[in-house]
Amino acid sequence: MSSSRGDLLTTWRSIEQTATRQIITIKTNAARSRIQTPLALDQAQYSACFGHITTVALRKAHANFTQKARPFNVCTGAFTRTTGLPCAHHIDDIRVLGVSLLPSDFHRHWYWDRYTALSEPTLEPIKTVTSFKAQRQATNRSTKRIPSAFEATEPRERRCGQCRLPGHTCNSPRCMHNIKQMQQELARESDTRVVSTTAMLLDFSDSRDLYTNSQLQPTAHVALQSQSLESRANTMDPEVDTRPIWPGRPELIYQAYLAEKEAWLAANPTVLPLQYRHKRGLPKWSESWCRQNKKFLPYQRLNLQSETLILGDPNWSYEELRAWLDWDQKKQEEADQEAEAELIAAGGFGRVRQGLGLQGGMNRISREIVTEKRDYRFS
Repeated sequence: MSSSRGDLLTTWRSIEQTATRQIITIKTNAARSRIQTPLALDQAQYSACFGHITTVALRKAHANFTQKARPFNVCTGAFTRTTGLPCAHHIDDIRVLGVSLLPSDFHRHWYWDRYTALSEPTLEPIKTVTSFKAQRQATNRSTKRIPSAFEATEPRERRCGQCRLPGHTCNSPRCMHNIKQMQQELARESDTRVVSTTAMLLDFSDSRDLYTNSQLQPTAHVALQSQSLESRANTMDPEVDTRPIWPGRPELIYQAYLAEKEAWLAANPTVLPLQYRHKRGLPKWSESWCRQNKKFLPYQRLNLQSETLILGDPNWSYEELRAWLDWDQKKQEEADQEAEAELIAAGGFGRVRQGLGLQGGMNRISREIVTEKRDYRFS
């Protein structure tokens, strides 16, 4: 339309063409976003969701996982109930297992094809109010926020206030906390009964009836023996894990780094400790690069003396980070040499049919992770 004036039919067709172009643009952008793979996300962790879940949902879930404070608190399920996205606890479990999130972990609201099937209308019951007082009582005076569409259609899951498990309350006999308390009380009552019965038998053994005394003494001995066996079973040490610690732990890498550094400085007494990396020709890792790679290290520090994890922030030092980066670069070089040797043995590119490409590399990494978790501790 060249001018701002026109009849009703011309104006209607212009509005229709504008709306049609906007719809086509929206569908084109959505189709382009659907076929594209976000490079900022972990491909192995979200590969099964590409093409099914919107990119906005994947980025929101990943942002919640990366910004969540470590160590994680107990999962309450509030994030999943309010947003329909997998929580950081679930994503961390998936990351440890080395598999990908599934589209079923997301609510139907975040699917690309969420509008293909129309939802059935919800019929609200008709409210009958017979008096003004009943009408005032029926008025909703709640100050809570209005739930979203998927929150209103899904029933709220009831959870226990002690063990945080669904299906019961804190006063229910099915609660694990209450079950443990009942077991402890029964154990204390049984110990009290055994002790009292033993004392009565020992007191009664002082009677003049030698025959009765000879019959009661074995009974008391058996009661004391059963009590000692029960206490020994309760205090029995759990099975000790004899697997070695994973050699990729930063604590072991830094320990080996310090030993090598002290030995080299002892052999070269004229070199200062601050000049060690320069004299050895080690890479110059900047502090900003160390901070960027800090996220790849474990979230908890390992005490090598007691072989237990320390709660709280590990506070990795820059020297520990540089030692770990040296080790990681060495591992990368060894992996490249191994891949090059495989190509040479196979006859060059195009000869190896399996194990190459992105999928082949991800499968190899998954197998290595499973092997490390099976053979080592604290991997």
